[in-house]
Amino acid sequence: MAQKPHATHQTLSLRSGEQIFVNGALIEARSPCRLRFGPSASIVRSVARADASAICRALGELYRETVHLESHPEALAAQRSEMIAALNTLVAMMRTTPAQAHCSRYVAALGQGDIPTALDALRALARLMQTGETRQLPLRKPMPQSIPLAVNT
Repeated sequence: MAQKPHATHQTLSLRSGEQIFVNGALIEARSPCRLRFGPSASIVRSVARADASAICRALGELYRETVHLESHPEALAAQRSEMIAALNTLVAMMRTTPAQAHCSRYVAALGQGDIPTALDALRALARLMQTGETRQLPLRKPMPQSIPLAVNT
């Protein structure tokens, strides 16, 4: 009987104060550390500053994919990790507390298969874009309500 190949885990080393996004959530290292993630984790380590048009394109694409899931709910299981990866990149570009709150709501809704709530979260992100509330914070500065992480190596 052939053995299945083992999925590989990802290990990252972070410096003190460094931030990463994992499945749409911000993680900030309070001290130097090494983190190990499962094979399905979607990780964005650093993102170049994005202009408003890049954010709009990413948001529009994610919205279209989510609308497609509304009429094809059976595809959710197969597409969930790709959707979270797309959101992870989006939240890294829209680095404000309100944007991150809506992204968290999207992930939670997607995890429960609640497509209408996921779409509502994306519409809220679009409203933030329209009102100009997507100014980016520098990657190295601590963000309000960030998740502190203190791990000894």
